[in-house]
Amino acid sequence: MTGLVVFVAILLWGAKPVKRTFREAMSPDATLPWKGFFILWVFLSHFGQYASLEEVCGKHTKIVCGILGQLMVAPFLFFSGYGVMESIREKGASYLDSFPRRRILKTLLHFDIAVAVFAAAAWAQEIHYPPSRVALAFTGWTSIGNSNWYVFAILCCYLFAFVAFRPGLDGLPGWRFLLRRIPLTIILTGCYVAAMILCGRWDYWWNTVFCFPLGLAASAGKERLSRCFEKSPASFWTSLSLLALFCVIVRNPCGIFDFHRPWPTFMEMPAVSLAFVFALAIVSMRIQIGNGVLCWCGEHLFAIYILQRIPMNVLKGVKYISETPPVYFAICLAVTAVLAFLFDRAMGKLDEVLGLK
Repeated sequence: MTGLVVFVAILLWGAKPVKRTFREAMSPDATLPWKGFFILWVFLSHFGQYASLEEVCGKHTKIVCGILGQLMVAPFLFFSGYGVMESIREKGASYLDSFPRRRILKTLLHFDIAVAVFAAAAWAQEIHYPPSRVALAFTGWTSIGNSNWYVFAILCCYLFAFVAFRPGLDGLPGWRFLLRRIPLTIILTGCYVAAMILCGRWDYWWNTVFCFPLGLAASAGKERLSRCFEKSPASFWTSLSLLALFCVIVRNPCGIFDFHRPWPTFMEMPAVSLAFVFALAIVSMRIQIGNGVLCWCGEHLFAIYILQRIPMNVLKGVKYISETPPVYFAICLAVTAVLAFLFDRAMGKLDEVLGLK
């Protein structure tokens, strides 16, 4: 329990009460530390696949990771959808014209370079994968030791946004245009979910993806949401309480509630993830988190996410390190930070050369 308390204290260091609008709570500066907050939980969760979390942060940390599950990555999809819609509203057709190159291709390029590093690491460890698996790993469909499903999912979400919003858009989009196109992204996301189920993919490939179109909708309706919460404090607390209650009842952490579920269990995580990210946005209207560590991690979110398994994979084979989880954890964390910094610096220069900035 002590380890969990220390970890959470570090994450929440610098937090303070605030009063801001929904729009302000969803600004890049406000969401950046939340990205850092959750990517560190993702790091903990992934590390638990290689060594005992109990020996690093105590058994309660493992329990919290189990309760959160896919909810750790749901905010990333929500914030990404919100950011895409903000750019569409501010820049319109000009933004979408460059979207395939500066968003989709750029993300895939960065991912593929990271996959190449994993391939080199596997070769150095004399781990051999079938050529077809290696080739598909560059699309995100398979893995060669790297995390892959999220990148595949977000690339599909980007494609859905482009398909839904680019046709027929000339200049800046109006409210009616957005109202017509957001349902199309939801339909396309539903098709993605159906395809993943038919392909036999694990549920984590699809059970949080609807957070992306929810982010689109939140941006489109941010003015109305801000007015609603500002005019009626009761609506703020009622919404937050109902969303939190919904998450607790449906997620049912540690089996608190013993009751028959009248709904299909496969619907639980998609529903909870939507409630969770919206509740998080509401909480951010009254609580501001942020310190140097969280902001730095938020800035290097993608690199931390995609590279963290390299030291975990490599050091797993070093007996005197992997058998001492606290040392293993500290080295993995430090190496991941260095790799993320170097990777983002290199990608920044590459993007300038290729005109992807």
